[in-house]
Amino acid sequence: MSAPPLRRVPPGPRGLPVVGVLPRIWRDPLRFFEDVARRHGPVARVGLGKFTLYLLSSPEAVRYVLQENAANYWKGAGVEMIKPVMGEGIATSEGAAWLRQRRLLQPFFSRRRLADLVPAMRSAVEEMLLRWERKEGEVVDVAAELSGLLQTLIFRSIFGSDLAPERTAALGEALVEVNRYVNSLVWSLLPEWLPSPRRRRFRAAMALLEEAVVGVIEARRRDPRPEAPDLLARLLEARDDEGQGLSDRLVRDEVMTLYFAGHDTTSTAVAWTLWLLAEHPEWAERVAAEALACGEVVGADDLPRLEATDRVFRETLRLYPPGWLTVRTPYADDEILGFHVPKNAPLLISQWVIHRDPTLWEDPTRFDPDRFLPERSKGRPRFAYFPFGGGQRLCIGNVFAENVVKLVAAGALRRFRFEPLPGAAPVPQPLTTLRAKHGVRLRLRRR
Repeated sequence: MSAPPLRRVPPGPRGLPVVGVLPRIWRDPLRFFEDVARRHGPVARVGLGKFTLYLLSSPEAVRYVLQENAANYWKGAGVEMIKPVMGEGIATSEGAAWLRQRRLLQPFFSRRRLADLVPAMRSAVEEMLLRWERKEGEVVDVAAELSGLLQTLIFRSIFGSDLAPERTAALGEALVEVNRYVNSLVWSLLPEWLPSPRRRRFRAAMALLEEAVVGVIEARRRDPRPEAPDLLARLLEARDDEGQGLSDRLVRDEVMTLYFAGHDTTSTAVAWTLWLLAEHPEWAERVAAEALACGEVVGADDLPRLEATDRVFRETLRLYPPGWLTVRTPYADDEILGFHVPKNAPLLISQWVIHRDPTLWEDPTRFDPDRFLPERSKGRPRFAYFPFGGGQRLCIGNVFAENVVKLVAAGALRRFRFEPLPGAAPVPQPLTTLRAKHGVRLRLRRR
């Protein structure tokens, strides 16, 4: 009887007894994962004491997991951390439940349907820019400003005018508290159930959000407004092939998902964009020129024509992808690029690592939006660049994020020049999103 073939175990870094490489991850996660990928190759084994993770860092490995054999993978236990917030929405559900939601929601996130939201989005951007005009010459934390903008913008996109301004402010504070709590769990060793002041604040904030969101949903059920351009109207009218709509609970889950999946990711993307444009004024002038060529305002029809702005957006997401890490867990044992990975072992896929791989990108740390010109993109592997994920679980909100970044960049650059502060470059902080640790502080100058 022949012996079973030996399973090829991936290489990986050596760690300490009990804790493995955890101290190195805590010290600098981004540098650690980059170092592992460069030293140990496209599939690496990372020991965390009695737990083992696998880091995938090649487009071929990513394509296999996210696309070719996606049926063998799910998002993993990490989604349980955010289910108290997002419930069983499109970002956390799996299998048939996810597929039904995706089919119901996808039509409402097409470029054509999202164009209906552009006037409300532009109005929110305009309010922020008017505040900035009163801060000529001042230093502004644009990351904080943009976080507030995205709160307003998402509230209006989802609810229209159903929330009074004073209610919106209270809900905004609650959302900040929930975000703070979820981010605190990312690198924490404390059990989630352990009582703490932060957890009590989280529960109080969630109770306020639940009351508000469920209240608006119930009011809309009593008084439908199908002609309203907001996303809540679309969620309430959605029907599957059997004519069934979303339950109130699922509508609530989708609303919370749209906010939490769209807020931090989009606001950080815009903040990184404005900082990179401040550092590279020649590109800021190109963005401003495109915006001014559109006339008095940038409309939905203008967005596809902002070609230089689009390349800036893409390059920003290459260098500073808000979704810097994707996690998948195999249902069954698998083999990736000849290496064995066991079932239930978390696989880490880092956009940060792959987007900065010198074998895939020339001079990878340099800001060069023209690398996304068609003639320079030929032959680039599909998963050398995937800021919104890939495969069937490609982020449904990618066009929404693109529209926001373009509207803010075009609106801001046609009015302002942004000056970076010497010695104050933002520091990437990898939490649930890749945010700037101490904000993004820029000086405002009117054109």
